[in-house]
Amino acid sequence: MAAGGNYDRITGISRGVVLLSQDGGQSWQQADGEELTRFHKLEKTSEGSLLARCDWSHAVLTNSLISRDGGRTWNHHSADKQTASTVAEHQQATTASPTLNELMQWLQATKIPVAIRAACRINRTDYCIVGDHGIILITRDQGKTWVTTRGKERRTSILFVANNAQTAAWSMLGSEALESRNRVSLLIRETLTKPITGSPDHALANQIAIMLGASGADAIGQWGDDLNQTALAWLGIHQPTVLVLDETLPAVVREAFINAAASTGIQRIAVYGFNGNSGTSLHRDALLSHSGTLAGDLHVDAMHYLSPSDIQIKSTSLRYPYDISPNQRRGSSVTNGITLPQGHRLAGKVNDASRHQLQILKARLQQSDRLHRLIQNSTDTAAFIESIKRVLDQTAKADQFRAAWSIVQATHPSKLKNGLALHEAALEQFASRFANSSAGNWAALRKQAIQRSDEWRLIRSALITPYGTANTTALNSAVPVSPFQVTNGNIRQVSNASPLVVPRPEQYQIIKSPKAVENKANVDLLWEFHPVVLFSKEAARERGDHEGLQIANEVSPNLKRLADSKADHWSRLLSKGTGTLVANPASSPPKLDGMLTDQCWESAAPLDHSSVRTRIAYDEDYIYVAMQTHASNLRADTLGSAFSESNRDHDLSMMDRFQLRIDTDRDLLTAMELQISESGHTQDAIDGNTRWQPTWYLDTHRESDLVTIEVAIERRDITELPVTPGASWFISPGVLTSGATRSSAVIPDPRKWVRLIFQ
Repeated sequence: MAAGGNYDRITGISRGVVLLSQDGGQSWQQADGEELTRFHKLEKTSEGSLLARCDWSHAVLTNSLISRDGGRTWNHHSADKQTASTVAEHQQATTASPTLNELMQWLQATKIPVAIRAACRINRTDYCIVGDHGIILITRDQGKTWVTTRGKERRTSILFVANNAQTAAWSMLGSEALESRNRVSLLIRETLTKPITGSPDHALANQIAIMLGASGADAIGQWGDDLNQTALAWLGIHQPTVLVLDETLPAVVREAFINAAASTGIQRIAVYGFNGNSGTSLHRDALLSHSGTLAGDLHVDAMHYLSPSDIQIKSTSLRYPYDISPNQRRGSSVTNGITLPQGHRLAGKVNDASRHQLQILKARLQQSDRLHRLIQNSTDTAAFIESIKRVLDQTAKADQFRAAWSIVQATHPSKLKNGLALHEAALEQFASRFANSSAGNWAALRKQAIQRSDEWRLIRSALITPYGTANTTALNSAVPVSPFQVTNGNIRQVSNASPLVVPRPEQYQIIKSPKAVENKANVDLLWEFHPVVLFSKEAARERGDHEGLQIANEVSPNLKRLADSKADHWSRLLSKGTGTLVANPASSPPKLDGMLTDQCWESAAPLDHSSVRTRIAYDEDYIYVAMQTHASNLRADTLGSAFSESNRDHDLSMMDRFQLRIDTDRDLLTAMELQISESGHTQDAIDGNTRWQPTWYLDTHRESDLVTIEVAIERRDITELPVTPGASWFISPGVLTSGATRSSAVIPDPRKWVRLIFQ
């Protein structure tokens, strides 16, 4: 049996795979297991059962499985239960990348410069180990000597070192491996835990690297006492001919690798970036003729896993701080001009790209510009739908997913303020064309959420084209008097009136009961039981999206299962206990002076979450919010304290600011967003669309070690009906640092949200 798995692009859903062989490995069949997630560790008990540790499965609500029939079927296994079974000696396997310490131990044992990934015992004296590039070694004397039985001379040709997975030079890495046929490996310095998978992002980086032809990706880790010894250890394991470094690496890390390279005889050192200031570059539209793809496609495919909502295609630039043969450096590969042994290159491709494929690639060079013009110039939804259908039909099947997703992102409400109908059309096309993928299922769910969510309902009718331009300067020329005004106060009113416009609705209908496209013949259990789907369906039920009578107090049994499970981050949002913020009625409105001395704040129970302490109170007319953070988390902005009433939605991207997201129907797919800098500059939006114009008031106060912001938002701009005791929302308070963008994750991070209950 062999077990492993991978992650879906866009959604990042984990999927497990089990392969079985009945003939000693000559042929393999895939076992059933639609509910399985990626395997991490296997153990064989003395009784012959198989124990597996895997990613958390929302379908079976566990990350521990047991099989008693050789891997054909798997069941929940509780690690807490005392059993008579014991793990058989030397019968463990893991899909996790070995640590640097483990790799160094193998290097010292085998004296062969390759990263060893796994080992197994053949009999009492014989062992087999496997390493990068398909190398297999066997010992017949309990490890005293090792003989290479496959891939004898294979070695790493190019070693890439990136600061993190998102700054890796994926286009260049893929070009070197798939086009130039070099053996490539990747190191990642930063490893962040991805909320979607619960695994470090170097697990995703490893999957992407292999997809692009590399041997894999490892976290740098630490060896010895300092970075210099760590760098020497990695160069000793791989012994590359060329070292390629990320310019965003900390200077001490970059210098450690450069010094180590100088002492180990590396022939060329390159430093890459994306600013285009260097003389040599790999253009994003470079045509890779042997692979039959564009260089930018490789980067886009990688970003589908790492950052699908923020894909920026950039060219890769290079500079060479050291080169043994600079005069012979020509061509598209960083190894050009260097003589490489045969084992440093991958086997040549059997079939290069055909002339027809290359003609299609040349035609695609202008596709992104054509799509941009199509989106910007479209005024008729029906014509737009026909246009994108025609564009996708004329796109090669292998490129359709990439093109369709780019249209979804280009029409996002945060980028196309008045193009909601276009975004819905793009989602519908994506969902229909890729109905058998989790990304297609997400598109259908997202479309339904936009059409029916409480948040978008507030502004759907306002997505109109006014006759003429509203004279907001004249409208707001008078200084408004706040109902929370105090003497000599610094209170700011974000909005005191909505501009008068004549409605002219867009030419599309709101569907009364939208339904996600379902494939009855093949239900994706890992998607259907994902918490995002369960929360969305419960929100739709409570909103009354579907026709027919429903039980008023019915609660989804699947949500009950989730609440009772150990999936802490998601089940916490269903709890009414620890980690829940309680909003009490305010007997009198606060003064909004940033001091929090009012009675409603003194009686409020604060909640500490994401470096912010939050309090909330309410009455019939307003929702009151107080947020505090340490002064070091929120640097004062440089725009001054003057507040322009004619421009309420400021560009706050380059300043530290508070952010509060409010999800009133708890679907976790749509939310209102408020951002406030320390000087009172603001932005309000729904999913990044600034057409939401609520009336709200605020004031800020900075002490030596604390920044406080006090906000009052008109209740009718959040929810049409008065808030009643027992009502519940989701909120996400936090601080965004300068340069950080609003959260646009496809699958929301439950760790960033808390439940708000009104008493």
